[in-house]
Amino acid sequence: MTNEDGLEKLDKLESLDATEFEITEIQTKTKNVIQTFGNLTGSTPKVSRSEPYIRRAAVYMTQNNFVKAIIELREAIKIDPRNSNSYSLLGIAYLKQNLTTMAKVYINKALELNPEDLRALEGKEQLDKILKESPVSPKSPPSSSAKNNSENQSFYNKPISEVLGSLFGKRGKNVSS
Repeated sequence: MTNEDGLEKLDKLESLDATEFEITEIQTKTKNVIQTFGNLTGSTPKVSRSEPYIRRAAVYMTQNNFVKAIIELREAIKIDPRNSNSYSLLGIAYLKQNLTTMAKVYINKALELNPEDLRALEGKEQLDKILKESPVSPKSPPSSSAKNNSENQSFYNKPISEVLGSLFGKRGKNVSS
């Protein structure tokens, strides 16, 4: 890195808040990976226009800011309604907020678009456990008297980076690193 690059990054850091800077860094790294892939293979993979929205949503989810993540993911779906990643992440965001009805809608849509979407499959498994234990009120969190309450609570307490899975090719690792 040259001194100019370092000064440019410092200027960005001073002018942006930390979250925006993290998002910018992730976008830059993603562009570099795509360019490197293109140089190695002679072709560049097609990147959806919704990817920046999905990346921002993933960052918000790691910060447990599910409201902002949901806004980003809804925009991503408007741009690319055939991207199962948007739907599965949106389902997970709703599931993390204990909004099981909404989670079910979006997880099922993700699986409809891509039956092999691992994130959606894991979300559906957790959703099925929750709904099985509390069939009366699917919008409420699992009751404390449920048999497998600790198992469900472990999902709610699981770091979002584990739930996000391989969104950036780092299964089970922190998305922002």
